[in-house]
Amino acid sequence: MIAGLAGQMTYLEGLRTTGGAAVAPWGSGDQPLNMSIPATSITDIAPALGGRAGILLAAQSCYLHRTISTDPDQGALVMDAGFGGLNVDKMLIGQTQGDNYYYMLDEVARLAAVQDLDVTCGEIIHYIGTSSKNEAYALALGNINLVWDQQQGYCQTTWGQTPRIIAGQTGGDCNTAPDAYDVTMAQYDAIRDRGGEIATSQRIWPINDNNIHTDVDVSVMIGEVIDWGRETVDGGGKWTPWASITKSGATVTVAFDLRPGETLVNRADFYDDHGGAAATAPNYGFEADGGIVSAVPDLDGNSVVVTLTSASASWFRFAMQRQDVLAYGVPSGDQTYNQSSHRTTLFPSETRASRFYPDRTLWRSLPSFAVYFDGDQVNRLDGTPFGGGA
Repeated sequence: MIAGLAGQMTYLEGLRTTGGAAVAPWGSGDQPLNMSIPATSITDIAPALGGRAGILLAAQSCYLHRTISTDPDQGALVMDAGFGGLNVDKMLIGQTQGDNYYYMLDEVARLAAVQDLDVTCGEIIHYIGTSSKNEAYALALGNINLVWDQQQGYCQTTWGQTPRIIAGQTGGDCNTAPDAYDVTMAQYDAIRDRGGEIATSQRIWPINDNNIHTDVDVSVMIGEVIDWGRETVDGGGKWTPWASITKSGATVTVAFDLRPGETLVNRADFYDDHGGAAATAPNYGFEADGGIVSAVPDLDGNSVVVTLTSASASWFRFAMQRQDVLAYGVPSGDQTYNQSSHRTTLFPSETRASRFYPDRTLWRSLPSFAVYFDGDQVNRLDGTPFGGGA
């Protein structure tokens, strides 16, 4: 957020790629910026949008909408250095997207001083990772931590603030059979270790291309949920329903750290148009080495009791299936709508109406996870203790 903008949504105007193209609010894609050409101003974003919208724009718009009455001088800046198909490590210094990102931040700092604006960097909103789906856990975790070390370090050095991480957890595309998606669990562990928040899971949102991407209205609602999480944490509440996992022989109990007054809810019809829960999310999305006898959720509480086929099961997963659901895509015009291969019908019960689409409901999500068992010990994918919930 930036003080001195009087409620405006803004972007960096005047940037150019090395090929000479003007850079729009949604960034330069895979093209490097010409760092000999400075931005000309931090200015109103509306004329440059051309009707486009997205996750970050919606999140920042929601923030301004709910806080402007108490701080009418502030505004928000939206900038994007990513593009589709981006691996997490491409945001590191020395990579095109990483170098673009830090040049843009340098220009924000320079122009803020010129325009007498006060920059506040409270959060880093992170919503990438699917392209790292075939990376091993250690590599994915290392890259995520390096990226966030650099980003948080820059903000601390430049503005004296260490921003909190707020992320969308990577969900599977519509065919996860070939890929372990260790990045999904790497995000879980990195975010929890840093005291950040998983704002939402990518897997709960409708897909429009039988792959991973969403319609504009869905992107806007994702942004709304991100700001809902930010609002909750800023107000002293808790957001992420971290999992606590205990094992005793063939019995595993998973307790989710829900908000006060919340319970688990089973949205049994959630996948009816895309394969059905019985076929694509049996046992509420829980899986284990050797199979599962049953999974019994307490729908008046926060826990699920899972009975394993074998007490010696070596691994255990939730909403991280390795399956192909491409055949369940539903064509509509030039799109094919589907839902992620990572599936569960369990959700936290608290909802709210969308601000932008009042007839639609925003849902919180339970984070996906994968762990190893060593007897009754529950471990991360690197063999260290899983640790539990909040």
